[in-house]
Formats: sequence, C-alpha cells, structure tokens
Amino acid sequence: MMRLGFARTYGVTPAMSTMLYCADNCHKISLALTKTSFAVTLLRIASGWQRYIIWFLVIIMNIQLIVHIILTWRAVCPRRPRDTTPHLPGSCWSAQDAITLGIFGGLYSAVSDFVLALLPWKIVLSLQMRKHEKIGVGVAMSMGILAGVMGIMKAVQSIAIMDFLGPGYFWKVCICRIGSLIRPRHIVDCARAN
Repeated sequence: MMRLGFARTYGVTPAMSTMLYCADNCHKISLALTKTSFAVTLLRIASGWQRYIIWFLVIIMNIQLIVHIILTWRAVCPRRPRDTTPHLPGSCWSAQDAITLGIFGGLYSAVSDFVLALLPWKIVLSLQMRKHEKIGVGVAMSMGILAGVMGIMKAVQSIAIMDFLGPGYFWKVCICRIGSLIRPRHIVDCARAN
C-alpha cells in the first residue's frame, strides 16, 4: 500500500481507495470471525445470564460490522471528478459522518472486547480447579483486554484524523491503521490460549 502512496500523499488514487476499502472490509470480517469464535468458546462454559450477554454482543456486533462493511463503499462528498473507485449507487455522505460511524463501531467493539475478556473470570473462579490454574486460565482468556485498549486507541485516533489538513495527519492515519489491524491478533491469541 505504501507503493501506492498510502500515508505519503494527500492525493488518493482510485487504486489506493479500492485497496484501502478491501483491506478495511477484510479487517472487519476478521474482527467479526475472531470475536464470534471466542464468544462460541465462552458459550461452552457459560450459563444463565452470561449466555444472554454473549449472544447479545455477538448479534449486535455482527450486524454492526455488516452495516459498516456495506457503508465503506458509499461515496464521500464532495465526489472527485474522474474518480473510478467503485462506490454504492445513490447519494454520498460527508467524511465526518464516515469517521463518526467508525468511531461508534470502534467503541462498541472495544466494549464488547472488555466484556468478553472479563466474563471468563466469573466463570473460571467458580470452577473446581487449583487457585493458580484458575488465575492462569483467567489471564489467558482475558487477553481481549488488549484488543479493547487497541479499540479505544483506534477511536481516539479516528477523532484525531478528522483534521485532514492538520500537522502530522499521515502519522495519525498510520497509528490508527496499526491500532485497528493489531486487534484481531489479540483475540486470536486469547482464543488459542484455550
């Protein structure tokens, strides 16, 4: 992506836009799949109200990610002349609205990361295991807290990149992308520890 000019130039080419949209969609799919797989792992050991919370988080999160994936392809106003980037037909929306949707999605995703990371403690502490085993399993299953922290960092950086012409804009965009791309990795580590 750097060869195409990502984070080096203000001029975004159609090839760069298409690649960024595809990368963003793949990232959102990876988030949905990793969180859903960890939630299914939790469903095997959860009971009662915990199962309802897990199902609520999974359903809302997946709906939100599907909507976000679709809206990624909506054109941003003002439309650039000679832009050949494939967009959804219909009206365009402002960059502020697109970033606001990203902030909302990032914050909901971070909250669900925290809930899914802290929920195992309630479950693990009630199991018949030695204390150090409970702590080890709880810590391993709570690595999603790191993903939640990265989600909050992404939301904060998304607010910072609303100033398109400000100093350090490209640095903020890179930090935002790093923060968002590292999140599925934390969730995979958490699920693999089980």
